[in-house]
Amino acid sequence: MAEFNELHDLIQREERAREQAEAASNTAARLAHLARADGYLEKINGLAKDGSA
Repeated sequence: MAEFNELHDLIQREERAREQAEAASNTAARLAHLARADGYLEKINGLAKDGSA
C-alpha cells in the first residue's frame, strides 16, 4: 500500500509541475517546471519497472 501511495503522490506532483509549466510566464520558469516534471516521471517509471507499483 505504501508503494501505491508513493506512486499516486508522484503522479500528482508530475501533473502539477506540467500544469505550472503551461501557466509559466517566462521560458526559464517553464523549463524549471518541465525539468521537475521529468524527474517525477523518472521516479514513476522506476517504480513501475521494479514492480513495486
